[in-house]
Amino acid sequence: MALVGEELVMYLANLVSVARIDGSVSPKKSEAVARIQKRMGAKKTELNKAMKLAERDDYKIEPIGHFTDKVQNLEDLLYVSVVDGEIHAQEETIIVNFAKDIGVTQDQLNLIMGDINRLLASGTARSSCRACDAEVPVITRFCAKCGAAVSMADS
Repeated sequence: MALVGEELVMYLANLVSVARIDGSVSPKKSEAVARIQKRMGAKKTELNKAMKLAERDDYKIEPIGHFTDKVQNLEDLLYVSVVDGEIHAQEETIIVNFAKDIGVTQDQLNLIMGDINRLLASGTARSSCRACDAEVPVITRFCAKCGAAVSMADS
């Protein structure tokens, strides 16, 4: 099931919040957030709302939606965190806590991180959902737009 409305804004705000955790947003992180926004079918106005929400001092990254949405958000948080070649201690803490909140073990988190590192090393980060033709990250297990299962072999 695709996220819409405030859930979509909160999902994007999670990404923006982790992207700006060190005080500035690198061009690579900004581009990564924009790609995810596009993949999810979010409008620029929704991204702008997410940016304002993430800038609030009291904003806390929270899991959003169904379990598959939460896992996808975790994958996207990891991707945004490492896309510029480094992960800051604060980003790592947030991601580990987010994973624990959704029931993802450290071993599972390490597997996801390995997938993301291979993705970044390969230089090919995109594929298409067979069900709806939406652009999805290669490491995605489920399409954020239609919810269909997407295997890494589909890319």
